[in-house]
Amino acid sequence: KRRIRIAVLDTGIDETDSFISGKLDDIMAEHFSPIAGKWNFVDVNKKKDTPDSTGHGTHVAGLLLSVAPDADIYVAKISDDLHFQDPGPVVKAIKWATEELQGVDIITMSFGMREYNSEIAGAIIDALKARKIMFAAASNGGRNRPRTYPGSDGNVICVHALTGLGETGSINPSSKVEHDRLATLGMGLTLRWDGKQEFKDGTSYATPIAAGIAANWLEWINATAEAGPTSTSLRQEELNHWTQYDGMTKIFSKVMSVDSGGGSGLRYVAPWHLWAMGGKATDDQIIGNIRRDLSKA
Repeated sequence: KRRIRIAVLDTGIDETDSFISGKLDDIMAEHFSPIAGKWNFVDVNKKKDTPDSTGHGTHVAGLLLSVAPDADIYVAKISDDLHFQDPGPVVKAIKWATEELQGVDIITMSFGMREYNSEIAGAIIDALKARKIMFAAASNGGRNRPRTYPGSDGNVICVHALTGLGETGSINPSSKVEHDRLATLGMGLTLRWDGKQEFKDGTSYATPIAAGIAANWLEWINATAEAGPTSTSLRQEELNHWTQYDGMTKIFSKVMSVDSGGGSGLRYVAPWHLWAMGGKATDDQIIGNIRRDLSKA
């Protein structure tokens, strides 16, 4: 079967660090390395060498693989540090994922800039036209700051952070009525870097988890379609719609989430909201439930 492909735009990856090395070993024991490609957009002399000096990119990739171990990961290094203010590498990385890695399904961006950038916006539009589903972090400034860019771009799925119980915290910016108000686990995470355990909160950590949930959805819906009409009534137009940005947003907001409560306006995205019927449900019953939920106002 075709594996879902995800481009991770971040600070690189350290495959030897204990946070991710164990995950890679477990996956490679059954398959092969999920790190399918790497490119350095910061140092042109290093090209396919994407070292991570901050741990951020390694954490993002590790969280992604924890949720979607059957996905192929393409690492795009766009910064040496946590100050993602140079749009150049970001634009090049999005174009790389869109044009050179034509089979990439998802682009995840766990960073934010204070200002809108027209070059990044143009690259995002091109990626959207190529049917890429993009995720970006909302920001960690709470109500003191708005969403950062590209999380504020209407063509990406902006991700906020919640606890494991779906409760909001103080780091999320105000949710916008005119934009997606989606959130998932991103608080109280146990991470490791350089041999030390850390407890982290951040929308940048919720973003790869949301991307991983989307990858699992794409894998299931594609497998369901491949099973043919004898096992499901899935229609081709539904498959086309549910595997691109607008359809994925609706699946997240109407099928795979609940109100996080507390007046935050955020929708708590978690896969078990879709699979609530458990193992007894047939694929066709699940498809029917999806149609029912999507038909609601």
